[in-house]
Amino acid sequence: MNFGEFTASGEPQQPITPTLSPHIPTIANFSSLCAALSRRLLRLFAQALKISPSAGGTEYFTSSHTSTNGPSGSIMRLLFYPASPPDYNPTSDLRAGAHSDYGSITLLFQHKDETGLEILSPQGGWSPVPVVPEAICVNIGDLLSYWTGGLLRSTVHRVVVPTDENGELSKSERYSMAYFCHPVDSTPLEAIPSEIVRARGERGANDSEREVLTAAEHLKSRLAATYGWKS
Repeated sequence: MNFGEFTASGEPQQPITPTLSPHIPTIANFSSLCAALSRRLLRLFAQALKISPSAGGTEYFTSSHTSTNGPSGSIMRLLFYPASPPDYNPTSDLRAGAHSDYGSITLLFQHKDETGLEILSPQGGWSPVPVVPEAICVNIGDLLSYWTGGLLRSTVHRVVVPTDENGELSKSERYSMAYFCHPVDSTPLEAIPSEIVRARGERGANDSEREVLTAAEHLKSRLAATYGWKS
């Protein structure tokens, strides 16, 4: 179930199933907390990139990730993966195929012992990501990778049915929640005023010859590339 941004009064901007309707205040509050945590993490990124105070300093990303400044592609997603059927083929059937996330950062919440998330290593192999119930798994998205000229790179990942220590496929279901944080749609993805980005960035918004995209245009381009849409 996907939830777009909630209104200032905590109301969803989409039809909601009767099963979830009583829980909307809880979901809206959780989504708001995720947005606040995302901004906090982005402040740390800005600090690490040593953006000067005159250019916004640690608050460089804040206004562009605040919903009161305009709509964005941010989504709260509740995920359920059924238990694998008897004819499950681990070589061809995946719970979620290989992909990278589209936005700035993603916050992923997982149940204890419900493993299956894997990341693609630089060497080309898949590595399982351990579940730490007290921690939040944070992914860098394609937009932040583009915005930093490739200095911060989005991670390709997938979800599979895990195996136990005996190599037997798990018969368990999997539940998780993901918050995909995106900038306000109208945000121009201009080169970040950071000497670290300028020195080590290789592509994306760091390329002065590229047209400056907005956050909405970048999202549209990623969706088009994924689904083969034509403009």
